[in-house]
Amino acid sequence: PEGRAVEVRIEVTQNGAMLPASSVASSEQMIEHEFSYSVPANQAVNLTLSCAVLEEGRILVRRTHTAYLAPFVQELGDASRMLAETEALLPQLIDAAGLEERHSFLQARLGKLEPKILTAGALTESGRGDLRNATHAFINEVKRLRDVARAARYAAEKGNVVFLVAANPWAPFGGLDEIGEGRVDNAALAVEAFHGETESAALNIFNMSSRPRTFRVTLDGMKREAAAVPARDAVSLHEVVAVPTQMRDFSADALPLLNGAELLHVPAWDARQLWLNINTAALSPGEWSGRLRLGSLDIEPIAAEADIRLTVWGPRMPGEQPLSLCHWGYVHRSMLKDWPEEALADQVRNGTNVFVGTIHPAATYNEQGEIVGDIDFSAHDAYVKRHAPHGMILFFNYQRSLKGPGDMDSDAYAKAHVQWLRAWAAHLKQLGVDHAGYALYPVDEPGLSDGLVEHYLLMAKLAREADPDILLYTDPVGRITEDELREMTPYVDIWCPNRNGLILDDKNAAKLDIIKGSGATVWMYECDGNVKHQSPLGYYRAQAWLAWHHGMTGIGFWSYCTSQDDPWFRPTLRHDYLMVYPGRGVVSSKRWEAVRDGVEDYTMLAKLRGLVEAAEDNIDAEDLDAARALLSEGVHTIAVFCGMDDDNTLPGPDGMSCVRRVADTRWKKIQDARRALAGLLARIE
Repeated sequence: PEGRAVEVRIEVTQNGAMLPASSVASSEQMIEHEFSYSVPANQAVNLTLSCAVLEEGRILVRRTHTAYLAPFVQELGDASRMLAETEALLPQLIDAAGLEERHSFLQARLGKLEPKILTAGALTESGRGDLRNATHAFINEVKRLRDVARAARYAAEKGNVVFLVAANPWAPFGGLDEIGEGRVDNAALAVEAFHGETESAALNIFNMSSRPRTFRVTLDGMKREAAAVPARDAVSLHEVVAVPTQMRDFSADALPLLNGAELLHVPAWDARQLWLNINTAALSPGEWSGRLRLGSLDIEPIAAEADIRLTVWGPRMPGEQPLSLCHWGYVHRSMLKDWPEEALADQVRNGTNVFVGTIHPAATYNEQGEIVGDIDFSAHDAYVKRHAPHGMILFFNYQRSLKGPGDMDSDAYAKAHVQWLRAWAAHLKQLGVDHAGYALYPVDEPGLSDGLVEHYLLMAKLAREADPDILLYTDPVGRITEDELREMTPYVDIWCPNRNGLILDDKNAAKLDIIKGSGATVWMYECDGNVKHQSPLGYYRAQAWLAWHHGMTGIGFWSYCTSQDDPWFRPTLRHDYLMVYPGRGVVSSKRWEAVRDGVEDYTMLAKLRGLVEAAEDNIDAEDLDAARALLSEGVHTIAVFCGMDDDNTLPGPDGMSCVRRVADTRWKKIQDARRALAGLLARIE
């Protein structure tokens, strides 16, 4: 407690032979230290573990533990204990059909496995490997049965084979594992949202019986005092579907709308998750209540219900969105190509206001650098008319739509290119799209390979010559040099640096300073794979908070829908990258919902900052200090979730139970920050 400097030393002795000690010095109150050791797979070991705390060489305290380890004996004991626990639980269940038979079967298998384990030392290396695999598979089966019995006993205590639990929507759904983790406390769905915002909730449905059951899901209308709003005007129901990932496992990520009959199937001895999106646009500020009901399609239906408690905060979501959102959604050549209108509506609904366009005016030039014939704007115009009303268009790789006899570094190409851009800009103006409505995006990720920066500069200089008001966009990566960034600076209007390479990497801080100091608009983007396992709160929602922390005004993710792989399956051509799934239109994901939430968070932060800047002298001093703290230190508390803390954005070696605990902590901090934001906005407005 006094913060004295001490040394923690760990020693391991195997069969009398001491391994090299491992130690760490610290003055912290809690000191953690790990020391790895190996035990042979083919013989028993007498093991002694010793930990001592020393100060200036003097031992303050020591603890020693001894153990006798034989191959697989620990696993044998674990299986015996779990089977004994299961046997004790079975008489307490409402419905134990099938579990009793399974228990007897596994008990018999244990009897056959035990003599093999006791003679494991005599096996060959290959034989021990086979025994190890068989033992681990057996342990998993026993654990699964024990967990089912525990869950069924919990249901019996509730007096029903079916029970409902309100869940953290952003924690990965763990099914029956969540009961073993104690995640069964909440029965009511509690949601808080700004007026005009969409927020989400999740409900876990457990069927602890020997029969698979289909439930009809119904919603009561939302009520507040004398006011009532039909549920269909505020709540949409989605089934959470587990999908295969690039890691050859599953992630409960996809959110298809509950089918037309609003039926949900839950297998025997299993669980499913129901997702609710609650849109507060039709609800006035205040406390609202509703109820979700389930009835099984049985002769004697099994009923269960959960209350919905919704707080709509008074501050309204502004119509103007200050954060730019881009995600490279090439709908016309994706699995959503047959649903272009639905895909566009979905993107806009979730905050997309930057569209990467790959459809450009086609033109041809001759050896003298003159445009030959008419420029073909037909396909370009159709794209622009659909997307321009909803935000900015980034015209990517546009330069290849100008074709002729010369290379791109030829005089003829340069002359024609300038004419072409001038005609293009004039045509866009005729369509009602001014310079702020689009930008040229000649090169992707300069710095990724040699020659990209040079090509960007070639195209950018031609654009400046054609029309200095045409905006230029670039998305550099960490390998770009400081000199290259300085050379590009006069020719960049919108920077969108890579998050990992230029924002999170401290070694590239000087490069980020060049970008921030350029005076241009600065966004950020990321394109990590394995996205079905990426944290909705950390990787997706918190990127908006990270952008705010760095004074940036845009975020981006690769990708909305651009891939040759069907995201419903394990990818075979590339990594998992996509945020949505194809169906009858667009099927959302937990991650895509989190992106929208981040955009909404940023919008309300901007609203608070605007109020503070506009009326600083008229705001209560305590509220003013609290607002400034929230907009700086408070934002940083959430921004660190996006790759700046030790918990990372992907599952680690401690497994999904640890991911759920991290998600709980993050969600509480976000909720606390949003409540503080709502309170400040209400008082200052």
